[in-house]
Amino acid sequence: MLHNDTLNLFVNLILLGLITGAVFYLLHLILVKVFKSVSFTYFTSFIMTSLASLFILQPFFQVSDEVILGYSLFWYVAQVVISHQYIRKNSNPFPLGWLIVSVILVLTYPSVSNYINEYSATKNALDEDVASVQTEIDASTEVENDTSEQTIDEPTTDYKNIIDHAKKHVVWIQSYDRVGTGFMFNSNGDILTNAHVVEVDGNPYIQFENGDEFQGTVIGSDSLLDVAVIRVDDLQGKSYLDIETTELPKIGDEVIALGNPRGLRNIGTWGEILDLGVDLELINGIEMNNMISTSTQIAEGSSGGPLLNGETGKVIGINTAADLKYKEGYSIPVEQFIEHVEQWTENPQPFENQASDEQEYEENNEPGYLVSEFEAINVISTFYDSINSYDYRYAYEFLGEDWKSELSYSEFSKGYTNTIHVYIDDIYINDRDTETVTVEAIITAEETDNELTYSRYRVSYEVGIEDGLLTILTGSGEVLE
Repeated sequence: MLHNDTLNLFVNLILLGLITGAVFYLLHLILVKVFKSVSFTYFTSFIMTSLASLFILQPFFQVSDEVILGYSLFWYVAQVVISHQYIRKNSNPFPLGWLIVSVILVLTYPSVSNYINEYSATKNALDEDVASVQTEIDASTEVENDTSEQTIDEPTTDYKNIIDHAKKHVVWIQSYDRVGTGFMFNSNGDILTNAHVVEVDGNPYIQFENGDEFQGTVIGSDSLLDVAVIRVDDLQGKSYLDIETTELPKIGDEVIALGNPRGLRNIGTWGEILDLGVDLELINGIEMNNMISTSTQIAEGSSGGPLLNGETGKVIGINTAADLKYKEGYSIPVEQFIEHVEQWTENPQPFENQASDEQEYEENNEPGYLVSEFEAINVISTFYDSINSYDYRYAYEFLGEDWKSELSYSEFSKGYTNTIHVYIDDIYINDRDTETVTVEAIITAEETDNELTYSRYRVSYEVGIEDGLLTILTGSGEVLE
């Protein structure tokens, strides 16, 4: 039993067959008078009937292109066969063609009806699937757009919310001869940072983003781990950043690094974890093991800042070092220091000067010296790392205010237009006083100006403290033969 839609479609097929035949026959009558060739006009009629039916009849009857072409081909074959039988009798083959088409349609009625029913069922199923998918899409879009119940405490990839929450607990640290970053990590008023930030000062000053300033006491420090804890009694009972102790970081995790680079307060940079278990050898020869490598940029002043999980906002490491050439940051993972930190918070240790033998603290950091030789050399190395990574703006920020007043940024960056890479062949301390250190270096500049050239220079820089930051106060250079 056919549905009403199926019966209507079957009637349409009969009408379509008859109309197609009529179009074919009329075209044949016209063309045979023009071309005088029966065979040619039959073929031409077939082509023209097919085209006319596709553009005119197909949209009206809503059948497939195959049905249209099938009818046109049928009329072409039927008319050729019938005309050859009756051409000698001058009879008109068209009425007989109508009869043949009608008989064929009636005989094929069961097969066609089954096909139509299957087609209708399939179409309805597809329509339902499309409607279902659209409903799911609409529902998903509605959920994504509904952020009314999101809170900062819930896992989120909204970096701005995480940074805004975290920077309330991140502090700027000013010790005797250097600056750095730290963060509150418990309700005892304890602050985590790098040991090298406070290694020569047991009572550093810390400052929050809102300007509140306190003086703390170092209650634990390990120069090999490069981790230290500062206690500020006035901060007991205050909120703090949670440390991730249950899940280990994974390569590809999104992360956020917070710090105070070059005196800028609470700057957050985001990226992802590139590698785990990385071993480093710093410029002073100290080795750091099992580090987290990230695509976040860590600059001078950011040492000791927190490395946060980009979804939960929990601390997974302490920012410690950077490779400006490859724009990678390195952080100490939580599992490497958490036991030591917990011991210090429970049993505070008396502060001991943590300066290493490699830095020759006794010789080069006597009371009254503001800049260590290690720091001065590190500033110059970092300056050229910035040049090699084409970060001229960051390199320019190392210059002192007097130097900047004589050399604009555009002039500074233009001087490196043809520079591909600068290699430091040798670097050493030439002179020092209580406030500055003079660093000299032999460098090779790889340059190109239509052709590749290598030029050697002897450069000299005076490094000192300006506005609490290590700064290149003056500089000069000469070309070597």
